[in-house]
Amino acid sequence: TPTVYGTIAVLVVLLAVLGRELVSGVRAYWLEHRALITRRWVVRRPSDADRIPLIDVAFSGRDGTPLRGWYVPPRGQAVVILCAGSEADRSAMLADARNLSGGGLGVLLFDWPGRGESGGAIQFGATERDALEGALDFLLTRPGSEALRVGALGFSMGGYTVAQVASFDHRLGAVVLAGTPTDIVDQTRAEYARAGRAAQYGALLAVARAGVRVHEMRPIDVANKIAPIPLVVVAGTDDVVVPASMSRQLYDAAHEPKEYWPIVGAGHGDYASHDPEYDARVRAFFEAALTVRP
Repeated sequence: TPTVYGTIAVLVVLLAVLGRELVSGVRAYWLEHRALITRRWVVRRPSDADRIPLIDVAFSGRDGTPLRGWYVPPRGQAVVILCAGSEADRSAMLADARNLSGGGLGVLLFDWPGRGESGGAIQFGATERDALEGALDFLLTRPGSEALRVGALGFSMGGYTVAQVASFDHRLGAVVLAGTPTDIVDQTRAEYARAGRAAQYGALLAVARAGVRVHEMRPIDVANKIAPIPLVVVAGTDDVVVPASMSRQLYDAAHEPKEYWPIVGAGHGDYASHDPEYDARVRAFFEAALTVRP
């Protein structure tokens, strides 16, 4: 009868919708799971490594985790630590290394624990904070480092850790947080919002099963402790991974001295391609903030 056929049609539609939602949730779970598991690989030196010039270095995090990286000594007394995002190794920060070292600043790039050629496992918490603390120790205990000034540029989850460490370790003299989440839960929801509720739940399930302490030292909670370190918050206006509104919240939570740089048209990380002055602005910020004035 028409009523039976109508009921069947409704059920078919509902099953199709539920099926799409289920597929979306499972896909989001595995995408997020992939970002949270420990994976290591060989990090290849770029073809211009000798011209930069990159020096292979090894040091340990505060917890003893062996870390691998590249170091470019400064021509003056200022070095910037470059901190990549969650699924990347140190080579992801090479464009920033070329930019900053080209102006005479030193740079240190390293692989996070559980990534690239570093040991350890991913936590997005204490292990990463210990790694960044170890990077600061490595720079500031080298011979002739007494007058060294150190800044940090963190992208995405790299910025997440930089914000945490800057809130309690004022050996950092300047900080740039680019595309940095205020909170892992809110960021995960925002990233998967377009895919629907099931995708959000699937991604958050992966975060929970990985044991990430999502409420521990959230950047939105500790940003007010970064001052008096000079701070720049960078946001892509078209970023769908870490929305510009989230970056603005992070900026608003911080105290002066601070700057907010919205890059019109940029997504998650392609800032220089949308703002021809971006590289020069980053370099000028670190040069000014890390210069010792009489």
